[in-house]
Amino acid sequence: LFLLGGYALALLISSISSILAPFISGFIGAYIFSGLVAKLESYKIPRGIASFLIILALFMVIIVLGIVAVPFLHKELIILSQRLPTLARRSYEVLERLFQSLNSTKIGDLDLSSLNLELNKSISFLAQWVIHFAVNVIGNGTAVANIVTFVLLSPLIMFYLLKDWPHLIASLNRLLPAASAGSIRVIITKIHATLSSYGQGQVILCGILMVLYSLGLSLIGLRQAIFIGMLTGFLAFIPYIGMLVGLLTSLAVAFEQFRDWSSILTVGGIYACIHFTESNFLTPYLIGDRVGLHPVWVLFALLAGGLWFGFVGILLAIPVAAAIGVLIRTLLEKYYGNQCRFTQPQELIHG
Repeated sequence: LFLLGGYALALLISSISSILAPFISGFIGAYIFSGLVAKLESYKIPRGIASFLIILALFMVIIVLGIVAVPFLHKELIILSQRLPTLARRSYEVLERLFQSLNSTKIGDLDLSSLNLELNKSISFLAQWVIHFAVNVIGNGTAVANIVTFVLLSPLIMFYLLKDWPHLIASLNRLLPAASAGSIRVIITKIHATLSSYGQGQVILCGILMVLYSLGLSLIGLRQAIFIGMLTGFLAFIPYIGMLVGLLTSLAVAFEQFRDWSSILTVGGIYACIHFTESNFLTPYLIGDRVGLHPVWVLFALLAGGLWFGFVGILLAIPVAAAIGVLIRTLLEKYYGNQCRFTQPQELIHG
């Protein structure tokens, strides 16, 4: 019966997944800003007005970003698409030198001239199609209308949830079974503390990484350094994927811009140094072990979230995995009478 209910719930979520995004974002926004609304309420500001002020401030931020960031992004994508043919030619030149170093102008039945032609056709066409698709998404009226609908609907949902947040929490409290209400509240408190620490630390971390990547790439004179650095730092909240996207973009631009391998390798070195600093200093200090997830489980959560729920699943994978981790650890501690201890591999070896 439990499995049947779970399967029915999964089907329901799948059938309405196309309309869930504004509701999910509205709930997340209400969860994030409920504390700030409570703080404003303590200054004798009515909760409805406090919620409205928060939404108004968010709208102002979105408008500023729309005025400043969208035209800049549109321009940078166009410039990058115009330089992709040069990138294709540079790729061919490197392969040609590689083949010639082997004293061979043919590899099997592959002719270098045909390779040049195919490389220019394939890379230029496919890469420019991707870039032009992104440009069209930004400039297309239908896409903009969908984005505007999302932007307008999400704050509206968030406003009503913020205004009625205490009533919502009280209603959920009344639904808790009396016998286990205390334990459930303890678990929810731990999950809230974990998510709050993770969210606050991640926002600060992304801001620092934006500055570091933009500064590092600008110092070596990479084109679109600010854009790529901001993109890499912004996507850093998606573990591994954000840095990989930024690295590949930077290497592609460097490969087209620089003629010497030392400059291209310097780009990789910048990413390696910043990633080392992030992993060993920034992340432990700003986030620490509050999430309590092993890197392998982080990767699994990202892949599973992307497989089941697409891009939204990737965004929510780490917070959801962290919440599940808190739940499992709390249940194990309760089961073992708070004596649960996970033995380290070294202890197993040296026994």
